[in-house]
Amino acid sequence: MKAMFRMFSLMLAMTAMLGAPAYCQGDAKTSATKTPAPSAQQTWVRSEMYFGSRIPAGGQISKQQFAKFLDQVITKAFPEGLTVYETYGQMQEKDGKIVKQRTIVAEIIHEQSKAKTDLIKGIITSYRKQFGNPQALLLTSPTKPEFFTE
Repeated sequence: MKAMFRMFSLMLAMTAMLGAPAYCQGDAKTSATKTPAPSAQQTWVRSEMYFGSRIPAGGQISKQQFAKFLDQVITKAFPEGLTVYETYGQMQEKDGKIVKQRTIVAEIIHEQSKAKTDLIKGIITSYRKQFGNPQALLLTSPTKPEFFTE
């Protein structure tokens, strides 16, 4: 667990040094629904999904494969908006080997609800199933968003 924490701390630190990957520049087809301004009664959270690109059986998940997953799964579940960025991480396995990999983070600010939590966990389950059980991590923390639109 300590190694996982170190890996993702490093990944966050490295984010500022990397540019936006090609899959972030696409034209996703989403609904025109606007996210309403939060009320004082709503509880909001920030969910960060970390998707490792290393396939345990061998190989890597390509940027094109992730772009397709982003469009077909993540954006479909959260058309209101999200932030996606690529970073780098590493961790030490039980045998002492250091594993390095490209990681994609999808960050979503949303109302806290069982339905939204289930959607997010479903995204992670779908990713791991589709790509042969790569590493994934979910961080969820309370937040107080202020949306500035128009």
